[in-house]
Amino acid sequence: MNSTIGAKILMALTGFILVGFVVQHMVMNLQLFAGPEALNSYAYNLKHALGGGLVWGGRAFLLLCIVTHIAAAMRLSGRNKAARPSRYAYKLDTQVTSYAAKFMLGTGIVTLLFLIYHLLHFTGGVVQPEHFHVVDAEGRHDVWRMVVTSFKDPVTAITYVVANIALAFHLSHSVTSMFATLGLQSGRYRPMLDKVGPAIATVVLLGNVAMALSVVTGLVHI
Repeated sequence: MNSTIGAKILMALTGFILVGFVVQHMVMNLQLFAGPEALNSYAYNLKHALGGGLVWGGRAFLLLCIVTHIAAAMRLSGRNKAARPSRYAYKLDTQVTSYAAKFMLGTGIVTLLFLIYHLLHFTGGVVQPEHFHVVDAEGRHDVWRMVVTSFKDPVTAITYVVANIALAFHLSHSVTSMFATLGLQSGRYRPMLDKVGPAIATVVLLGNVAMALSVVTGLVHI
C-alpha cells in the first residue's frame, strides 16, 4: 500500500467486499416484514449452521476489510493534501463534482460511527440492553421483537434514517470510483456503470429506511 495505485486498488477491492456485505445484510434483514418466524429462523440458522468459529471468522475478515479500507483512504487523503498544499485561488464549479464525491470523507466518518453504534446495538447489546436477551417461543434469540421494539423509539429510528442517508451518499460515489480504479469504467459500458453506484445506494437506502419507518408508522408492530 506504499504506492498511490496500490492504495487505490486495496480501497476498491475492500470496498467491493463491503458493498456486497451491505447489500446482503439489507436483503436478509428485510425478512422483518415476513414476521418473527422468518427473521428469527434466519438469525438462528446463521449462527448455528455456520458455527461460532465461522461466524467470528467472517466478522474478523470484514473488520480487516474495514481497517484496510480506512487506512487506504487516509493514505490517499494525505497524499492528495501533500500534492496540493495550498487552496486554489478560485473555487471550481460545484457542478463538476457531485455532492456525494465532495463529502466522501464526511459520509465515510458518519458511516463508520454508525457501524460502531449498530454493532453495539444489535450485536453487542450495549445499546438498549433491555431488548437484547428476549427469546421467542422456540427459545431462540427474538431478533424480530428486538428490532421492532428498538425502532419504536423515535430517536433510534431517526438515527438509523440519517445514518443510512449518509451511507447512501457514500455508496453512490464509491461504487463508481471502484469501477474506475479497477479499469472497468471505460468504453461503451461507462454510461451503464455510472448508474450502478446511485442504483445500489438507492436500493440500500430504501430497504434500510423502510424497516425503521414501518415500525414508526405502525405498519410493523408487536
